[in-house]
Amino acid sequence: NVTIINCTFQTLGTAISNLVSNSSGVNLSGVIVTGSNIQIVGNNHIFTDNVFNSVFQLGSMAVGCNDTLIEDNIIGSNFAINGPAGDKSSNLTIRYNIMAVPASTVLAVQNAQDSLIAHNDIESNDNSDTLIMYGTTSGFTIYNNNFTSTSPPIDNGTSNNWQLSYEKSANIIGGTHMGGNYYSDYTGIDDGNGTAPNHNTSSDGIGDTPENYTISGSAGSIDTLPLTNTVTNCVDADADGYYADCKAGACCVAELEDGEDSNATIMPPTIKSYASDVTFCQDTYTLNPGGGTVVNVAKKEITIDCNGATIIGQGTGFALRIVLKNNVTIKNCNFINYTYLAELKTAVGLNLTNITYNVTNK
Repeated sequence: NVTIINCTFQTLGTAISNLVSNSSGVNLSGVIVTGSNIQIVGNNHIFTDNVFNSVFQLGSMAVGCNDTLIEDNIIGSNFAINGPAGDKSSNLTIRYNIMAVPASTVLAVQNAQDSLIAHNDIESNDNSDTLIMYGTTSGFTIYNNNFTSTSPPIDNGTSNNWQLSYEKSANIIGGTHMGGNYYSDYTGIDDGNGTAPNHNTSSDGIGDTPENYTISGSAGSIDTLPLTNTVTNCVDADADGYYADCKAGACCVAELEDGEDSNATIMPPTIKSYASDVTFCQDTYTLNPGGGTVVNVAKKEITIDCNGATIIGQGTGFALRIVLKNNVTIKNCNFINYTYLAELKTAVGLNLTNITYNVTNK
């Protein structure tokens, strides 16, 4: 039962370690670790709201790690989960984390079982593996994750489930339904032209053509409900010039879709993640109800040009969110009615040019 909060560890070799098999109750919150490894075994640990920029390891080949929560962390280096083949690490919950690793596999799982990986942004900045599962790894449930890399996740384990059942709930890329995961190399579209159940409805955030995404690796796993925001049918019910549930053809920015198509006075944008260079239409937009971040940068080394657009929030949240993304340029924007202009975490080389704003807290 050890609690460490609001501390910074830097260049210490190993910053935090507990290699005792019966240890329990290590709680870390608000901890920043850079250049120093973290090694944890035992049971009933909690890691929330930390920044790990060094190797983070749960379990070892001699001792496992069990009943542990990893939530709302920023992980900027290799995250490894290990366990002995005869006594696997188990009951791990890994959710709502941002994992972006510049030159290594993001998450490697060996000899673990019966655990959850959900609601995470998992990005390899140099196209290494986002997730690899091997050894005797089994019984994982993996859903609503954003896997961004040209190297897809790999499953060399057994009996791992890469989706939940189809349900109406906002998914990680902004679609209306959850099911499986988003894979940046999945090229399917959400057109409702599939034949299997839950693939005959367009614009629900689930890919229909093709219906399935095959996970690389020896396990032969399949995600039957892959996420996508690529659709072909566009609707403009309120005739305000913006389309509902549509990625293509709305304007000069593909993601400017109308989330309130029954009200012509409310126009895009909704909360969007941008992973490539974009130029907004020169207009005034009122953020769709819900507030929150309007521009979430999902890729390093991109330029977002608002082109003089004015974006009006709902009086809450951040206008910009840039986490672990370097060399980003944002320019020619006017943000009004937010609590804060930007949420910045480990963002190096940021260039903000010709930005005007009216926010509660600067």
